[in-house]
Amino acid sequence: MAGTNRTLGPHGQLGFHSYAKESSYETLSGLQFIDLAEQETKDRVFFSSRGLTTDFLARVFQTSSQELWRPTRQELLLGGAITH
Repeated sequence: MAGTNRTLGPHGQLGFHSYAKESSYETLSGLQFIDLAEQETKDRVFFSSRGLTTDFLARVFQTSSQELWRPTRQELLLGGAITH
């Protein structure tokens, strides 16, 4: 979400999904690297500051990490992911 102007080529697509973490490594190592809920909260604030709408972000984080939401160009524009 860098930059003030974000564009997408005529045949380009973007895909979004919620976060996932590989639990097997944590189970084996006993380490926990990140708190997904905390990271999502931080990222929602950042993405909002970059112009993404609350509705768009809700859809991103409602999409399972096993799926991929490919918004239409109109959804990307209305949601603030692209600017033109």
